[in-house]
Amino acid sequence: MVSTVVDKKKLLSLVGADEKTMLAKLPDIKCGVESVDGESVTIEVTGDRPDLLSVYGIARAMKGYLSKELGLPKSSFAPSGLKIHVDPSVESVRPVMEYPVLFDAENRVLSLIPIINSADCAVTTKTRRVFIDHTGSDLHACNTSLNILCQDLQDSGATVKTVEVHYASKKIVTPDARPEKYSMNVEHVNKILGTSLQPKEVVQCLRRQRLDVDIGKNTLECFVPRYRSDFLQEVDLLEEVAMAYGYNNFEPKEPSVFTVGSKSADTYLVERTRDVLSGFGFQEVLTPIFSSPEKMSKAFIEGSVKIRNPVSEDYSSLRCSLVPGLLAVLARNTHLAYPQKVFEVGEVVVKDQLSETRTRTDLHAAFAVAHASSNLSESASFAAELCRLLNIPFKLSKLKGKLYVDGRAAKTGEGEVGEVHPAVLESYGLAMPVCVFEVKLKKGER
Repeated sequence: MVSTVVDKKKLLSLVGADEKTMLAKLPDIKCGVESVDGESVTIEVTGDRPDLLSVYGIARAMKGYLSKELGLPKSSFAPSGLKIHVDPSVESVRPVMEYPVLFDAENRVLSLIPIINSADCAVTTKTRRVFIDHTGSDLHACNTSLNILCQDLQDSGATVKTVEVHYASKKIVTPDARPEKYSMNVEHVNKILGTSLQPKEVVQCLRRQRLDVDIGKNTLECFVPRYRSDFLQEVDLLEEVAMAYGYNNFEPKEPSVFTVGSKSADTYLVERTRDVLSGFGFQEVLTPIFSSPEKMSKAFIEGSVKIRNPVSEDYSSLRCSLVPGLLAVLARNTHLAYPQKVFEVGEVVVKDQLSETRTRTDLHAAFAVAHASSNLSESASFAAELCRLLNIPFKLSKLKGKLYVDGRAAKTGEGEVGEVHPAVLESYGLAMPVCVFEVKLKKGER
């Protein structure tokens, strides 16, 4: 949720409604009212509606909801005659660390994108024409955000004109304000929403949401303005119908099937595991399921599932083991007294070529024991008793791995236990010996 502050008087003027009506209806268009302070209103907008982060965007949506204006807003962006020619050398500069430079026809530098603009482009009170350069790594996202800005400018009284952008192999016109087209079935609308709306009533609802609609033989062809970034499929149109219809107008319906809620088998298993390890004197910790290949490989664990578009390199994959997280916890607590015994029960994600998503989510339990005399025998005893109490097969067999001291680790059937290699301990800044155990729990069993 994002908060924005708008001028109350200006919003009322744009909408043409009284204050009481407007404040009561704002939550119905995904604009929760946080506070009204004198002449300003603080509004909390849902993250899927960036077009509502300005007073013009809110007014545009509210006028539709109150049936003051229906259908697509006017978006008359005439050609400006301006052309941008993209040099092939900077056609694909991202994510490579190079920066394009924008020149005008007189070879003056206008902007070093996206770092700084030239003094020739300074905006003053006398400025009457503004050129907007908008860059990014995703054309659709750039066009959507540019349409939001241009629609707001047009609603404020400005004249918006398009620019031709010429690449080596193509030409595009921006902003591209042509509405996007989606189809929906009225019968499906009524089935999902539990209503009995006629096609014309559905059309009216959509037009109040600032969409245009053509009635076909069996479907409705819906046209969505380009400043809306929250449409992916038919269900998004259903939400628009529900919002215009009014959530308070839906009649509550008692469930037709009687069910009794209870904890899932996995929850019982997790709680049982926690109880056992807590009884052994371990302290529970919780670490993020998001990790990075670097954090995993630090403990010589490979195979983590990478995220295509991570927000941060520190969280660019999903963990495939709980052990690196436990070692990191111990590393952050070397100033505390020993012995230190910690455990975690949580999900890990592993690669599985037989799965539809090529990944599988497993439930693991792991513990780490750190003190001056921590050894395989002690941790194997804890592991054996844990597996016995959870009905997990336990049989020791030889195991070699870079995570462990050679000859001081073992497979346990569904898990492994061992003394962490000094080189790994040194990389974490740990001076005390550490033993770890990790086992796959049987999901679905209590």
